[in-house]
Amino acid sequence: MTKKQYDFINQGLEKYYNQLANMSPEERKYFLKNSLFNQPIDFEKEIDGTVYSVKTFFNPDAKESIQEKMIRILGLKEQDVEKLSESD
Repeated sequence: MTKKQYDFINQGLEKYYNQLANMSPEERKYFLKNSLFNQPIDFEKEIDGTVYSVKTFFNPDAKESIQEKMIRILGLKEQDVEKLSESD
């Protein structure tokens, strides 16, 4: 992924997070219920002769948000997250 593509995705995510942050819990619940996939988002994609199978699973009892999970998986530190937040 190029830096330009990476920045574009991050800008979109930041806009999405800000939109959610400005909603009341009721508005957020309604928005998410009506804007997310109503069908499973599992799929297969072939890239350069290799077939990639993407399977999704959402645990209703999860203790962390997707943002918290991505921060943990990427191994970001608190100061890294703050820098990303300040880049608006």
